[in-house]
Amino acid sequence: MKTTEQQQALKQQQQSRSSFKQKAQDNSIRKARTRTLIQLGGLIERVGLTKLFNIELGEDLQLDLAATRKAAVLVGALHELQRLLVTNNFDAKVEEWRKIGFQLLEKKQDAK
Repeated sequence: MKTTEQQQALKQQQQSRSSFKQKAQDNSIRKARTRTLIQLGGLIERVGLTKLFNIELGEDLQLDLAATRKAAVLVGALHELQRLLVTNNFDAKVEEWRKIGFQLLEKKQDAK
C-alpha cells in the first residue's frame, strides 16, 4: 500500500512541477509579448502618429468613447497601409525603410 501511495505522491509532485514550469513559461511568453506591444506603441508615438490622430498619451483607448473613436481612425489607417503594402511590392521597400528607420532612431537618441 505504501508504495502505491508513494507512487501517487511522486506522480502528483511531478505533475505539480510540470504545471509550475508551464505556468512560468506561459508567463515569460506573456511578458515578452507585452514588452513588444509597448515598444510598438512607442514607435507609433515616435513617428508622430499619436499627434496626427489627436491621441493624447494617457487616454484610455478602450473605455473613453472619444479616445476609442480616435483609435478607430488610427487602426483604419494602419489597416489601409497594410493593405497597400501587401499589394504594392512590400519587399522592394524594406531596405529603404530600414535605412530611414535607423536614421530616425539615431536622431531621437541624439536628441535625448
